[in-house]
Amino acid sequence: MIKETLEFFKLLSDETRFRVIMLLLEKDLAVCELVGILELPQPKVSKALGKLRDLGLVLDERKEKYMYYSLNPNKERFIKILKEIKNTCDNMCLIAQDTKKLREKSYSVVCCDIDKISVKGDE
Repeated sequence: MIKETLEFFKLLSDETRFRVIMLLLEKDLAVCELVGILELPQPKVSKALGKLRDLGLVLDERKEKYMYYSLNPNKERFIKILKEIKNTCDNMCLIAQDTKKLREKSYSVVCCDIDKISVKGDE
């Protein structure tokens, strides 16, 4: 348990992974949406998601031709910590900007028809 907790906090030390996690607290997202919001190259975002998935913090699910990522609900104690961090970080410039882009859908999506797919968090 201590090893898993240490790995969790190591994951948060990377800015890209941290930003991805903060967005996944809002809703399930496809890589192309994350790329649009974060304005980062797709390989960098995919690598961050891979690390998060390796620890089991993030789950992936194929919906039509896109892979969607979500926080693993079985990692409840980590999600609780993340929510507390997010409540604090929503006032930080970069995290607040990312969240605003997501909520207002003011970002470019690299995928062409992503809006047609319903995902958890869109309700």
